[in-house]
Amino acid sequence: MYIQILIILGSILFGLYAAFALTKIAAIIPARLEHQWAIEVEAHALSLNNTVEPTNYSFTLLQKAFIAVIACLIGCAIFLTYGSSVDGFVIALFYLSLLLLVAINIKSALLPDIVVFPALWLGLLYYTYAGVGTEHIYGVAAGYLTPFFIMVAIKMATGKELIGRGDLKAMAMAGAWFGISGLPLFFTGFVIGLIAWLLIIHFGSKRNQGWTCTGPAHLLGALAATFGTTLF
Repeated sequence: MYIQILIILGSILFGLYAAFALTKIAAIIPARLEHQWAIEVEAHALSLNNTVEPTNYSFTLLQKAFIAVIACLIGCAIFLTYGSSVDGFVIALFYLSLLLLVAINIKSALLPDIVVFPALWLGLLYYTYAGVGTEHIYGVAAGYLTPFFIMVAIKMATGKELIGRGDLKAMAMAGAWFGISGLPLFFTGFVIGLIAWLLIIHFGSKRNQGWTCTGPAHLLGALAATFGTTLF
């Protein structure tokens, strides 16, 4: 009888919590999201106004040739390392997705979910099929949460949000592919790549572009995680 009363009381409390607390949270979250979207849209519009040709997302022949050379070098490194194995094919598919992400990011500063999430799920599903899914699930969590907590600390200290939400998702994608053990190499490569890219922006023609592209840093981080253990 005592247990039944506790069950009834617990059920009532559960229902009251859902009715009052959850509905309040359900009202707050969309409002905050809309506010954040408004800020992002305004910031993106401002960045477009700072460009000479804000709607020009096409690539020149020279840019296409540069991407082709980078892709060929990466493909060569992958197949020299993994041969014609399934691992080599799947990792090559990941790098095609990553190169697409980098190309979009350089042109528009975006890291779109339509590219990030399929690549993330492909990594998780493949490594789960290979029997090491737990390592890579933890990698997703660590890849997202590590920079997220750094971002929160920076925002509390400076009031500025220096790590974008797209970057957090892209780092979670890296965790899906490299696992938690590969993230230190990824983050090391990412930081080095970001510093190098900032120097290129500062001294190159892109210094007035109005945004900081992190795509090349993601690419260098991925290369470090993929080939770093074979080089050192």
